[in-house]
Amino acid sequence: MSIKLSRRTVLKGVSTGALAATSGLGFPSILRAQEDIKVGFIGPISGFYAMQGTDMLQATELAVDEINQSGAAGGRKLSLFVEDNKLEAKASIDAARKLIHRDEVDVIIGVLASSSRVAALSVTEPADQLFIYPTFYEGGECRKYLICTGTVPNQSVDPTVPWLMANVGKRIYVMGNDFEYPRGMAVLIKAAAEKAGGEYVGEEYYPFGTSEYGPIFQRIKAASPDVVWVMDANQPVMVQQFRQFGMEPQLISTILHENWTTKTNGAAEGVLANASYFASAIDSPQNKKFLSDYRARFGEDIIPTTFAESQYDSVWLYAKAVEKAGSADKDAVRDAMSEVEFVGPQGRINVIANNQHARTNSIIGRVNKAGLIDIVKEFGQVDPDIPNCDLTG
Repeated sequence: MSIKLSRRTVLKGVSTGALAATSGLGFPSILRAQEDIKVGFIGPISGFYAMQGTDMLQATELAVDEINQSGAAGGRKLSLFVEDNKLEAKASIDAARKLIHRDEVDVIIGVLASSSRVAALSVTEPADQLFIYPTFYEGGECRKYLICTGTVPNQSVDPTVPWLMANVGKRIYVMGNDFEYPRGMAVLIKAAAEKAGGEYVGEEYYPFGTSEYGPIFQRIKAASPDVVWVMDANQPVMVQQFRQFGMEPQLISTILHENWTTKTNGAAEGVLANASYFASAIDSPQNKKFLSDYRARFGEDIIPTTFAESQYDSVWLYAKAVEKAGSADKDAVRDAMSEVEFVGPQGRINVIANNQHARTNSIIGRVNKAGLIDIVKEFGQVDPDIPNCDLTG
C-alpha cells in the first residue's frame, strides 16, 4: 500500500484471496460478495505532531493489510480513507465531514489529541457516525456511537499514584501543556494523591512549543515535591533542561515513548512512565511479531509508540466486531464490540458494554541508559471507570 501524506489521500487496503485460506488470522468467508468496508482515519500527518500521526497511520495500514490478507472482516475487505487534521480543530471538523458525507465511511478510527476528538465529535455525533478513539485521554466521554480504546485516568493514575507514594515520595507536582488532557488528569492526580495519604503541592501549565523551562523549574523547586508528573509535547527538551537545572524530584509521565527517550543524550535515564504499551519492554510473541512486521515495512530504526499500538488494536477489534455481527451496520458492530477481544502487542484488550471503553493494560516503566524502557510494575488489565455512564439501556 503506497501513501501520499495529504488531506485528500485515499488508500485502499490490499487483499489476496490465496492468503486468506492459509492465514492463522483468518475469518469465515461470509459476506464475501459484499462491498468493501470503508474505514476513515483522521490524524496529524503534518505539523507539530506529525511523527505520532504518521505512526498511527502506519499502524492502521499494517492492521488493514493483515485483516485483508487473512480473509478480512467476515470475508469483506477494508478500504482506508485518510485525512490529515494537522492537530487543528477546524481541520478535524472538515475531515470528519468529508469522510462521513463524501466518502460515506462505515467507521472513523483515529484522532490523536483531545481537542481533535471534541472537534470531530461535533460532526460525528449529530451524524450518528461510529467513531473509535484510540488515544489515552482524560476520561468522561459517554456517547452512543463513540468507542474509546486508549487508557483513561483510573487505569493509569489510580494504580500509579499509590505506588509512587509507597516507593518514591508523597509530595506531587503536575506540569504540562495547557490543554484538556493535562488539566483533566491533574484533577484526578490530586484526588488520588490525597486519597493515598500524599500531598498535591502545585501545578503548572504553559503553551505548546515552550522551550525555556527555567522559570517553571524555579517555581517547582520552591514547592519541594518528591514527584513531578509531566505531560509535555516537547518532552526531550524539557527533560534535558530538567537535568541541566539540577532538579532532584522523580519525573513521571503518561506522555512518553521511546522515540523521545532515545533522543535525550541520556537525560531521560531514570524517568518513570505509565502506559498500556512500551515497544521495548514487552516480551511476548504478539509484540515481537508486531515489531518485526512494522519495522520490515516502515524502517528498522522505528519504535512504534503507544499511539500506534492502540490504533492497531482498534482496527483489529473493529474487524472482529464486524465478523461477530455479520454486518458493518453501526448498531450491530457497536453491540458486538463488547463481545470480542484481541490479544495484541500490549496483551489482551477488550471493550466493556456499559461505557464503551476498553480494558487496557497498565504498566510502569523506567527509562534505561539506552533510552529504552524497563518494566518496573505491571498492573495487568484494568477496567475503565467512566462515572455515571451506562450505554447498555
